[in-house]
Amino acid sequence: MQHSHEALDRPGGLSGGHLLSPLRHRDFRVLWAGMAVSLLGDGIFLIAIAWESYTLWNAPAALSIVGIGMAVPTVLFLLAGGIVSDRHDRRLVMMCADGIRALAVAVLAVLVLAGSLRFWELVALVAIYGVGTAFFTPAFEAVVPDLLPVEDLPAANSLDQFVRPIALRL
Repeated sequence: MQHSHEALDRPGGLSGGHLLSPLRHRDFRVLWAGMAVSLLGDGIFLIAIAWESYTLWNAPAALSIVGIGMAVPTVLFLLAGGIVSDRHDRRLVMMCADGIRALAVAVLAVLVLAGSLRFWELVALVAIYGVGTAFFTPAFEAVVPDLLPVEDLPAANSLDQFVRPIALRL
């Protein structure tokens, strides 16, 4: 097994690959495409919760409370998410975490469509979503090096950083 610092000692360092070279690997392609779709959904979700927080409680503090309701659980559970993703199958961790997030979004959608969503329920559901994010993120970040050779990691990081702002702003 080759470590990333060993690649730095080679002529050309880590820059030997083409920007799209990680997409030659099927598992990374599937992960990257799934991430792009998921991030698009995240962007829509963020707009929807902002809209709903304003609809439920017409005050600037509403969005702040919802944001804190998502951020605090994410930060509190991030270390646990890292430990779990290091000890268990990272793909399974990502699927379970996305399942938790999907369930929170589905419950939120049902409550909104039924016209029965209350502000505290919105905060609770975004908190659950934040917990899912805390488990998904470390698993995702750790699985990429498992899928690609070391020389493709910088290009994979570039692809990741390329798609994030685009998907979140569409």
